[in-house]
Amino acid sequence: GASGGLEYEAAWALGAIDDTQAVPALIAALKDQDFRVRRQAAWALGAIDDSRAVPGLIQAIEDADERTRAQAAWALGAIDDRSAVPALSRALADKTPAVRKQAAWALGAIDDAGGVEALVRALGDANSGVREQAAWALGAVGDDRALSALLVALKDDTAGVRRQAAWAIGVI
Repeated sequence: GASGGLEYEAAWALGAIDDTQAVPALIAALKDQDFRVRRQAAWALGAIDDSRAVPGLIQAIEDADERTRAQAAWALGAIDDRSAVPALSRALADKTPAVRKQAAWALGAIDDAGGVEALVRALGDANSGVREQAAWALGAVGDDRALSALLVALKDDTAGVRRQAAWAIGVI
């Protein structure tokens, strides 16, 4: 609607203020009709870093708008709540590479072994950015179940993936 721009600006402002009183309004905004409002609300909730937002963000990771899904994945990583690991693991199969990449980052940021198997599968992703982020995340989690897959990733066609795999192996 005509007010969409105003709602978008309001969501941005609430995130910029970093006021935990804004959290309930931002959680509600995750269901707004305007994808721009949903996307901005997800960003703001990640910036505010309040675990009350996790259930709403877990739902938002399945939003129709791919950039909202990616923003929700980022926000879940920023909030760093282990309860998001199953949803983020599922998001590694999203049709959009940017969502898969953010989900891999978030799983590394949360640093919970529950995401290791999904991250190992992501080392075989068609998108090199996703593979690189998955290798980094596996190093961040530091679970030795990832070693054999990371050794295979040392032979990846993409230098960035090989670099991250080597770093991850060194950390593990």
